[in-house]
Amino acid sequence: MAKKPSTTAFAILLIAIASIGAVVGVLMGRHGRVKASGTVVADRTAIGSFSFGVNDCEAGTAMVPSFMGAALHGEGDYSMRVVDTGDKARIWLYSQGGRQGSVAITKTRCVQWDVVVASAHTTINRVEAVNGHIRIACAVGGGSVKADVNFERCAR
Repeated sequence: MAKKPSTTAFAILLIAIASIGAVVGVLMGRHGRVKASGTVVADRTAIGSFSFGVNDCEAGTAMVPSFMGAALHGEGDYSMRVVDTGDKARIWLYSQGGRQGSVAITKTRCVQWDVVVASAHTTINRVEAVNGHIRIACAVGGGSVKADVNFERCAR
């Protein structure tokens, strides 16, 4: 028994719509992921010597009180927080969840300072996401800190 032309056309239309939906879903999933990467190295600082890879972030606008910046999290419960952007940015480096304390980093004792935090022009879970990077080499807490970190679509 032959199928009706309208049934065949309907089946082809359903397959086309499903295919387009799958492609759009994959593209949105790729574009929508938070991306945080890079390394931070602390050498002989007041909170010790360690290094970690950054693998997660959250926007300062998601925190209370909110601020323009980001909290960058890494392996071993180490983290770095950046507040503001450019020459007026301030950075704090935390050892293992802050158990050893933190060190504050400002541009004044750095030979390299390239700190950018900007709006990602998107809202995720009612939080304005941020993009940016931190590329610093600084004398800090009796030692030095170097960081080369990138982050995109940080929200939470």
